[in-house]
Amino acid sequence: CFTELMMFRRPSMGLTEIPGEISFETGALIGDLLSTGLHAVERAGIEIGDTVTIFGVGPIGLVSVMGAKARGASHIIAVARTDSRLELAREMGADLTINPVRDDVIKCVRDATNGRGADAVIETSAAQSALDNAVSCVRRGGRISTIALYDSRPNLDLRRIVLSEIEIRGGLCPVGPKRLRDLVGVLKSGRFDLSRLITHRFPLEKVHQAIQTFENKLGGAVKVLLIP
Repeated sequence: CFTELMMFRRPSMGLTEIPGEISFETGALIGDLLSTGLHAVERAGIEIGDTVTIFGVGPIGLVSVMGAKARGASHIIAVARTDSRLELAREMGADLTINPVRDDVIKCVRDATNGRGADAVIETSAAQSALDNAVSCVRRGGRISTIALYDSRPNLDLRRIVLSEIEIRGGLCPVGPKRLRDLVGVLKSGRFDLSRLITHRFPLEKVHQAIQTFENKLGGAVKVLLIP
């Protein structure tokens, strides 16, 4: 998709009008980033007053932080290995941040929930260790939502999942004209400031540098945009 122009035989199936009050840069994040991050929240079944733990606060995880806040979560816990990402998660609504490099994730979540565990967990990192912690941190009868694509088949503590009646719900990025129109409405509401996620911009001819910057998180990269 790294092109200046694209042709659609049926524009109504592939194009959504972005109103003038939404910038080009913000609009570019609707179809994948916003849709996936909010879908993780939808799949988690977050209700008003829930405690939510989010593993991985890359671009999608950060959108999930904002989404959980918007749905009424009373306590949001963000878990990541990068302090700069955790700081950004706090700015976007996380109440507690945990760095597994130096913190005992399970103990921190248990302490924050009076030993009960989180009502819902969102896993975005695709790390086996995060999935293990997700199963250990969620309360009895709680929900785990994952939109992560794991490189290999992950292991699960099925004994705990069965005995604690834990639900695991997968999800991908929803697409389609109605979904995109709904997401445009979400942005128009002003509750989601996606511009804060954009840390780097590159012209189209520097696409390889842009990809390297994003993949290696160079310069604290969160979301990298190509400007045609």
